[in-house]
Parts: sequence; C-alpha cells; structure tokens
Amino acid sequence: MQIEPKKLFPPQQEVLKKGLLTGNRSCILHMATGSGKTFLSEFAIDHVLSEGYKVVYVTPLRALAEQQATRWKNRFPQKEIGVFTGETIGTSSNRSRYSKSQILIMTPERLDAVLRHWRSHWDWIPDVNLVIIDEAHILGMGARGPRLEGALTRLTRLNPFVRILGLSATIPNACEIAAWLGGTAYTSFWRHIPLEKKIVRFSSAKDKPTLLLAAVKRCIDAGGQSLVFCNSRSRVQQIADYLLASGLP
Repeated sequence: MQIEPKKLFPPQQEVLKKGLLTGNRSCILHMATGSGKTFLSEFAIDHVLSEGYKVVYVTPLRALAEQQATRWKNRFPQKEIGVFTGETIGTSSNRSRYSKSQILIMTPERLDAVLRHWRSHWDWIPDVNLVIIDEAHILGMGARGPRLEGALTRLTRLNPFVRILGLSATIPNACEIAAWLGGTAYTSFWRHIPLEKKIVRFSSAKDKPTLLLAAVKRCIDAGGQSLVFCNSRSRVQQIADYLLASGLP
C-alpha cells in the first residue's frame, strides 16, 4: 500500500513509523473517534494478505459486519470476503466458505462458536495471521466480554503465532489488555475535530428538549453533525419526533 505521509493524521503517522501493524506482536490502538483507526486496520489487512495469510475481523454488530463486507469488496476486489454472524456454525457445505475466504468477518459469538468446534475448522485456523477486534472495549461488557476473552485465549493456544489488533476509542485499560495479549498498547488523544465540553443547567425536565434543540441547531447551522444519547429506546423515539417536528432535517 503506497501512502503519502502528508495525508495521514499524526497518530496514523506514529503508528506506522513504530511498525506496530507489521511486527509480530499484538497491539491495542486506543485512539479517538475519527482519528483513523479504520484506515490503520485496512493497512494491517493489506500487509497480511500480501504475505498470503488470512485475517479475521470481529465486529459486535451484524449490520456493521455487512457494512464492512461491502466496503472491503471494493477495497480488496481480488480477495474472497466471508461474513459469518450468529452463534450457529452451519452445514458442512457452509464450512467450506471459511477456508475459501481470505477476510473473515465475524461477530464475537460466531468466533467463539467456531473455536469451540476448532477441529472442524483446522484446515484454515493455522492460516490466520491477524485478528482485528473492532470496539475492543466489549471485552469489559457483561456476558459478551468473558465470551470474547475465552475465544481469544483459545485461539492463541491453537495458533500461537496469531496477532491481535484491538481498536477502541473508549477502552479504559489498553495497557492491561495489551499485556494480557503479550503485546503493546498505543494511546493517542489527538482529535481531528476538537471536542468541547459544556454543562447546560435547567430548572425543570420539560425544558430539556428546548435546550437540546438549540444546541443541535447551532451545530447543524455551523455545518456539523449531532449525536444525541438517550437513556431508553422510547426516549430516543420521543426526541427524534420532537427534533423532526421542529423542522430539523
């Protein structure tokens, strides 16, 4: 992959300069949203594929798995990409897709299921050189975290030469996770777009939608985008309806 350094963000330049994606050690990249983690993962994928190995990409959501597959079919047109989601392994005919795929996109549940039946997948597991964990902070989430942790532990026992590349903007203990993997951690708080923090006070809960609307409108009028977090799905729908009724696009 030919790269012009001037077009890279500072964290991307530093990661590539240190050789964190092309060495033989696992790595946790703790970088802010929008600082270029996806590009770095694609650089790592390109390097591994050029050496004739396979890559497993683990994403927490099925929708994201399909989205990445669509993106990478254009990015890596000569490579076979397989999407494997859910917890069931499937029929023996479906299993052949694993060995044919050079980029395997999975949910944590599917990775765990595959590794619990590793004997049925031994024709391709040793060919995996890199496992990328998108949203690596899910290691600390409820039941999914221990399940992913167990899957990675089993994988490194089956394939001691595999590398783990964890990507996260919010992981609180990158160094601890990297040490557990026998690798290294890289942390950067550089942001392409500066983050401003502001506390808005109100005397009554009914004032919150109006205050939110004003904040969102200022952002949109300045050419930006807004992401609003709510405490429940029903509240999400209420706020969305309110903003739409207020004339926001």
